[in-house]
Amino acid sequence: MTLLVGVLRTSPCSIRLARSTVHGQMQQWALLPRRRYAWTEADTLMEFKVTSTSNLNKLAGGILHRCDQGLATSLTAMGPVAISAAVKGLNLANMFISKRLKRDPDEQSAEKKPETAAEYFQGGDPYLRRIGFIPTFGRKDEMQWMVFRVIPLGGKPLQVCPAPKDEDPVQLKVASSTQPRELQEAMLVSWYKRCQGKHGDVSLAPMNSDNIAKAVKSTGFALREMRQRQRSQGLRPFLLVPRITTVTQKDGKPGTVTFLDLELQPPRGSKPGPE
Repeated sequence: MTLLVGVLRTSPCSIRLARSTVHGQMQQWALLPRRRYAWTEADTLMEFKVTSTSNLNKLAGGILHRCDQGLATSLTAMGPVAISAAVKGLNLANMFISKRLKRDPDEQSAEKKPETAAEYFQGGDPYLRRIGFIPTFGRKDEMQWMVFRVIPLGGKPLQVCPAPKDEDPVQLKVASSTQPRELQEAMLVSWYKRCQGKHGDVSLAPMNSDNIAKAVKSTGFALREMRQRQRSQGLRPFLLVPRITTVTQKDGKPGTVTFLDLELQPPRGSKPGPE
């Protein structure tokens, strides 16, 4: 199988592809007119290169469109700004899903030209509710980067163990002073307790681009170590689901905070279905 590489830029030719024949079959979701992207149903595996100047709307649209088609996608990002952009693109894709779920089906029309991103992607996979990712590391010679394996999800997280009713969710704040190794250990300990039902759901709370990158990298190291402990401790791996929450800042003005929720990984190759 040959990997297809897509480069997302701000220019009109936003996606450049090196294409080869790959066996596969996609589901057709064509209730409304859609944007055209540079791949076919045979392109079952594709990699988007994300840079600090990537167009986030195009990135989010490409991610969502491929998830709707049931096609495998990964993002590659090098450097804190690019890693943060990849997370923001996934966040934006989740916002598109949320908006289209709120639209009234009676207002949809095949003859009406879509005006918003949510309208462009209306009529996609009816079971797709959220998009998460699994971070891993890529390396060639002296170059290193992050790889985001995109995971389409349904509405409800897979339950590894019921959370205690009297336990609040656990938020691990990621600041400039946070040490990656300490964050990695905190994630593993918190997830281990979550799997045992000893406390509530776990999420990371990075405050800026550098801290988002730190959170993603630390997660990659934590998952690598978890694979080594898995047999001896019975740990089940997690993925990250990004979300943006509006909060009131100290000056009283509204602001946004990016959260990365830890959820149980679904079986490899599985797709969202009826709940």
